[in-house]
Amino acid sequence: MATTTSAAPITISGLSSGIDTASIISKMVTAAQKPIQLLVAKDDGYTAAITQWQSVNTQLSALQASAIALGQKSTYSATASTSSDTTVATISSYSTTPVGDHKLSVTQLAQSESLVSNSNSTSSAALGVSGSFTLNGKSISINSQSSLNDVATRINAAKAGVTATIVTVGANDYRMTLTSNATGTANTISASDTGAGTVLSSLGLVSGAAATRQPITYTQSGTSYSGAASMALSGATGIVGTLMGATAGTAAAGTVHIAGASNGADIAIDLNTDSLTDVANKINAAGITGVKAQIVGIPDANGTVTQYSKQQLQIVGAGASPTFTDSNNVLANLGVVQQDVAAPANKIADAKDAKFSLDGLSLTRSSNTVTDAIQGASIKLLSGTSATPGNSTLSVTQDTATIVSSVNSFVTAYNAIQDYVSAQNAFTPPTSATGTTAATAPLFGDSTLTSIQRQLASTLNITSGKSTLSSIGITMGTDGKLSLNSGTLTTALQADPSQVAGFFGLAGNTDNSNVQFVIGGAKTTTSSGAGFAVNVTQPATQSTAIGSTVQTGVSTTAETLTFSGAAFTNSVKLTIPIGSSAQDTVNLINGNSNLNSTINASIDPATNKLKITSLHYGVTSAFSVASNQPPSATDTGFGAVPTMTTGQDVHGTINGEPATGSGQILTGNTGNAHTDGLELIVSATTSGTFGHVSTAHGIADSLNTMITQMLDPENGAVTNATKTLTNESTDVEKQITDANDAMTAYQAQLTQEFSDMETRMSSLQSEGTAFAAQVANLPTYSSSSSKSG
Repeated sequence: MATTTSAAPITISGLSSGIDTASIISKMVTAAQKPIQLLVAKDDGYTAAITQWQSVNTQLSALQASAIALGQKSTYSATASTSSDTTVATISSYSTTPVGDHKLSVTQLAQSESLVSNSNSTSSAALGVSGSFTLNGKSISINSQSSLNDVATRINAAKAGVTATIVTVGANDYRMTLTSNATGTANTISASDTGAGTVLSSLGLVSGAAATRQPITYTQSGTSYSGAASMALSGATGIVGTLMGATAGTAAAGTVHIAGASNGADIAIDLNTDSLTDVANKINAAGITGVKAQIVGIPDANGTVTQYSKQQLQIVGAGASPTFTDSNNVLANLGVVQQDVAAPANKIADAKDAKFSLDGLSLTRSSNTVTDAIQGASIKLLSGTSATPGNSTLSVTQDTATIVSSVNSFVTAYNAIQDYVSAQNAFTPPTSATGTTAATAPLFGDSTLTSIQRQLASTLNITSGKSTLSSIGITMGTDGKLSLNSGTLTTALQADPSQVAGFFGLAGNTDNSNVQFVIGGAKTTTSSGAGFAVNVTQPATQSTAIGSTVQTGVSTTAETLTFSGAAFTNSVKLTIPIGSSAQDTVNLINGNSNLNSTINASIDPATNKLKITSLHYGVTSAFSVASNQPPSATDTGFGAVPTMTTGQDVHGTINGEPATGSGQILTGNTGNAHTDGLELIVSATTSGTFGHVSTAHGIADSLNTMITQMLDPENGAVTNATKTLTNESTDVEKQITDANDAMTAYQAQLTQEFSDMETRMSSLQSEGTAFAAQVANLPTYSSSSSKSG
C-alpha cells in the first residue's frame, strides 16, 4: 500500500513581500497531489481485493477439507458402541469392529494381590534383621540397620512389579503393604526368603508350608496336564541368580523333590549356576513318570511372543499335578511354590482373574480391560459377582451421527462460500438524505469469483447409482445454498452406507468375481463404456513351508520352532511339548495368537507332511521356520532349513496402463493417464483378462479435484487472480513512488522560487530605503528678491 509524501515544513514568512508564501506553496503542492491520491486509492482497492482473495482461498480450503473427509471410506465405517448397563461394563469400538449385539455376564472382576506386614512400633528404627529375599524374580538385600522405610524403598527400587507402601495405622503402629502392580492370578506375588534368610518371615509376609503359586492346566492329544509355572525371567539360558539380580554366590541352592503319580526324584538345583533351561533339562532327565518340564514364552500386552519375551518354566504332570518339596527356598525363589502369609490378617486381597461370559461363552482374563474378546473393541468390566452377576448388552452400531455431522460440515462449508459471494456482489446505492455515495465490495462483479461459484454448483448435479442429492437429504434453495435433512440421510445410511459413500467419493464396480474395487486416487478418471480392462500376468501367491519328513509318532523330545522373516515384526518361538502328534502341532500353531493372524498350519493331503502357509499374499508374506531338532518321524520334520516357497505379488495392467502389485492389491502407477491411484484386489489364481472396473467421481471427490485446480500454486484461478492484482498493485506503487519523488522536487522548486523572490524584494526594499535616505539628506534651497533705494 502506497501513500503520498508530505513536504518539509515551509519556513518562508513573506516578510519582504507581505504575502503568505507558505500558504501559497502548500496549496499549490496539495493541488498537484490530486493524481497521487487517486493512485493511492487505486492501490488500496488492489490491496483490499488481494485480502479478499486470501479469504476465498481459506474458505475453499475449508470446503476441500470437508470434501476429502466425505471421500474417504473410513468415514462411513465408523462405529458407535453402548452398554445397556454402564455400571457393569463399558465398551469402545473402532472402524474395524463388526456391527452387532453381545450379551455379557460378569461373575468376577480381576484383582491385584495385596499383603500387609506385621505391626512395627516405628517405621524408621532398625529392624535388626538382615538377609536377602526374592520378590517376583528380583533379589533384594537388607542389613540389620535397615528400617521398615528402607525395606519399602529397596522393594520399589527393584521394580519387581510390586509397590511397597508404609501405612500409619495408629500410634506406634506402622505396617508395610505389598500390592501387585497388575491384576490376575498370573501376577500373584512371588515372595520368598533366600536360603535360610528370615526377612520376609519376620515381617509376617511368608510362613508355613509352601503351595503352588501359579497353577496351570491344559489338554493335549486328549491328555489333561496340570502343574505349576515359575516366575517369568528375561531369558531361558541366562543364570537364574544373575537374572534375579542376586549378588554372585548368594542365590538359593539345594536339592528339591518332585513326585509324579507313581514315582519321584531328588533334583539338585543351584540358582547361582543353573538357567531355566538347565532346570527343565534336569527335571526331564530325572525319569519322573508322567512329569515333564518345558520353557514357554510369555506374551506381551499385545499378546505377542517375540525373541525379547520373558521366559517361564512350566512343570506339569499327566492326569495330576506333581507334588513339590522345596529345599532352601529354591522352588520358592523360582516362583514355583509360595509360602502363605503368617496369618489371615496379613492377606488383604487375593489375586483374581476376571470371569465373564460373552454370548454364552465362558471367558477368563487377567485384566478388567478386555481387548481381544470382540474384534476391534475394548471392554472395561466394572462390576459383577458369582452371587450377583453383572449383566449388560453391548451394542455396536454404525455411527451414523458422526457421518451426518461430517456431511453437515460439508454443507456448512459450501454455504459459507455462497454467502461470501453474495456479500461480494452486494451493491449499496447512494442515499440522498444522508449524502452517502454508492458502495461495493472489493470483488464486486469479479468474473473469476462468479466462475468459481458456478463451477462448484455444477458438481452437485452428479448422480451415483440410485443416489441423488435429494435422495440422501440434501436440497438446494433458490439462493444456491444447501440444506440437510438429517433424518433422510440417516435412513439412506442405514439402508446402504456404501451407496452413500460412493455418491460422495470415487465409486467403483467390477464385473468379475476375481477383481474387487478398493479405492481410487484423486487422478483416477471416470471410466467410459465397459470400463477399464484388468489383465493379470502373474497372480498373487502365498508363502509356504513344508516338512521334509512325515511325523508318524508322538514327539519324544521337546521341540522349539522359531518363526521369523518379513511376515513377522519380531521372531516368535513356539515350544512343542513331549508327546505331541502332528495334529497337536497344527492345533498349537493355529491356536497361538502370535501366529494365527499371520500363518496357518495343516497336514498336506498330498504328502502327509506338516505344511505352514502364510495367510497373506506377496513377497511381504515371506517367513521362515526353523526347528532345534533334526527332521525325524517323531517331530515336525522342519529341521534347521525346511523347504520354503516365497509368495509372489500380483503383476498386471489396468486399462492397458502399468500397475504395481503388493500381495493381491494391484495399483495403477503414478502418472497414468486414467488409472493413477486406482486400487484393486485381484484374487485370480491364473494369468489372463478378468473383466473390467468402472469408476465414477462423486460430489466430494469432484470438488476436491476442482478445488485443487483452483488453488494450484502455479496456475490456479485464485492464484492467478491474486498474482494479477499483486502485479497491478506493484505497478501503481511504483507510479506513486515516482510521483512522490517528483512532488518533492516540485515543492523544493517552489520554495526556492519564492525564496528568490523574497530575496529580490528585500534587496529592492533596501535600495529604496537607501535612496529615500539620500534624498532626505539633500540641502534645501529657497529663492527671494530685494531692491535697495
